[in-house]
Amino acid sequence: MTVNVGLITSAVVTQDERSTFVREMGGEVFANRRQTGHLQRDDTHIWVHLAPENLEEALRDDGEAVIGKLGDTPQSMIDINLSSDEGSDTLALQFATAFMACWPAILDDFSGGFYSRDELLQFEASGQPFWMLPEATLQRTSTGQAET
Repeated sequence: MTVNVGLITSAVVTQDERSTFVREMGGEVFANRRQTGHLQRDDTHIWVHLAPENLEEALRDDGEAVIGKLGDTPQSMIDINLSSDEGSDTLALQFATAFMACWPAILDDFSGGFYSRDELLQFEASGQPFWMLPEATLQRTSTGQAET
């Protein structure tokens, strides 16, 4: 199962800043169109991308909720693609909360849920899998479809 989430920030985060951040987190950055970042810990990894097209979609679909939770106008979005490896959810949470310590941001679970850094830190302390975010009422199947 692959899970994708996004970080929406009210700061203008450039590709250089995001690349530097990924490197400071121990990751690597590839010189491709999206300046793809990759973080790996042991046998697990995540991919991160600067994704302005996804910000436009998030604002179109959930603009009021995004602005309400963020408290300001969104400027940048970073996609996080979790691998199916055990522990990628923990790595993604660590990346997200570290990012949120540097820039004002919320996490978009792409299922209508938006989370602050404090909420993610509380969730991380619970030890639950990433895709079982507190407001989620549906669990994803291996095909990415939701089941009740």
